Amino acid sequence: MRVWLQHHGLSLAQTLARLARSPFATTLNVLAIGVALALPFGVYCVLGNLESLSRNASVDPQLSVFLARDAAKADIAAVEARLKGAMGVSAVRFVSRDAALVELNRAAGMGEVIASLPQNPLPDAFVVTLS
Repeated sequence: MRVWLQHHGLSLAQTLARLARSPFATTLNVLAIGVALALPFGVYCVLGNLESLSRNASVDPQLSVFLARDAAKADIAAVEARLKGAMGVSAVRFVSRDAALVELNRAAGMGEVIASLPQNPLPDAFVVTLS
């Protein structure tokens, strides 16, 4: 066992001496090994981010139609009827101001900021899904 340890110690000393004789080549070799090991990890991270981005992307094209803050119920009904009758529209969904505020709070997680607002700044809206 002692001979084995002496042999490995001698090999380590010779290796370190060779590395010390050519520090530039040693540095380049270490950098090449580092890049070769880091490259698959970088690709894995990029693919993971692209996957989460594509998961949040909407497949169906949507259009938001914002209404005036003082729009009457009759005006809202007229706009909805007009949107439903438009060509190329597959669905129309009304989103009230309060529902939009709840959705914003859920999606963005800005509960403290939203709670500090004196009034709801969001308008009523229609989400129009195009065909």
